Amino acid sequence: AKSLIGYEGPTMIVIKDTCGNVFGAFTTTTWKEDTRFYGDSNSTLFAIWPRFLALPARVSSAEDAQHFQYLNVKSRTKEHGIGFGGRDGALRLWLDSNFEACVARSIDYTYEKGALRVKTGKSTEDDFEINKEEFSVYRLEAWGFGGKSALDAQKQKQKETAELIQGRRQVDKKQFANSAFDREFL
Repeated sequence: AKSLIGYEGPTMIVIKDTCGNVFGAFTTTTWKEDTRFYGDSNSTLFAIWPRFLALPARVSSAEDAQHFQYLNVKSRTKEHGIGFGGRDGALRLWLDSNFEACVARSIDYTYEKGALRVKTGKSTEDDFEINKEEFSVYRLEAWGFGGKSALDAQKQKQKETAELIQGRRQVDKKQFANSAFDREFL
């Protein structure tokens, strides 16, 4: 998830689950660390295998229909991961930071209705198809379509952030020494 932060070009996340489904999301909005949803209606959810399905964002001014994308890797009050659609605690497509509690739902207010996953595996007790929202990631890829300029801008932003963090870590002890007593012990 951290490798997406600051990328200014269009991106596509493609997931293959352990049942063989291939699906994902496409967005044109720059990725940023945030505890709120952001993005725009240029986002699309899609399924590629075993059938092709495009689920574009709905056109609506309702707040619940504006939950295009989500990326959180730091906040202690919200779940860590990448999400699309849905609402807090029930995202349409959710990839938690450890890929242990991933979910693909078939409906929300942001994107058109449709199942991203068709094949869901066999029940261990009976020999019938089960339809569940949770899935296990077999493979995940994130593709950037912004070209060299988007990658260079992301690298520059990452460099500036690293320098800012390093600058905050260094403390000038002389600034804290206001009296002779303080200077003597520092």
